[in-house]
Amino acid sequence: MRPRHAIHLVGPLALAIALVGTPEAAAAPAHRLPTLHVPTVAHGPACAGQVVVDATSIAALQQRSGPPIDNRGRLYVSATGGFFGVSESLGAPCDVRVTIAWHNLTSGRTGTISGTVAGLLAPAAPLGSLTRMVTTGSGRVELMVSTDRPHLPARGTMTVH
Repeated sequence: MRPRHAIHLVGPLALAIALVGTPEAAAAPAHRLPTLHVPTVAHGPACAGQVVVDATSIAALQQRSGPPIDNRGRLYVSATGGFFGVSESLGAPCDVRVTIAWHNLTSGRTGTISGTVAGLLAPAAPLGSLTRMVTTGSGRVELMVSTDRPHLPARGTMTVH
């Protein structure tokens, strides 16, 4: 049985995050996803914070040296977490499982990636991140981010070259 005080702590933490909100995504080039912020409760009796997701079309990046590589239709995705609170394991950071679903709106292709992220808000230190190269195909791609704990989902659209 879970202690009642844990439920009373997590509710206000999640509410505080939702009320404070997250910074608006700055305008990003079409080949880069505006940074997505997902306020979420994390695993632990009193953990909350946010997941931050960035994505870039690899073909749009300038290669500085070496032979050219064909990276058309590939996307680099990264997710990190920043949390505060008390985790289930003393001394371990709060963490949450993240799922990023993608949908190529041009071709109809879909897929998902998932993994666990962990980190501290102060000092801002990602301790576990999710990074993947994803072959979405070229076109307009939508990413939808969710977690396995109560959260406010986020979505964004970008062009993959």
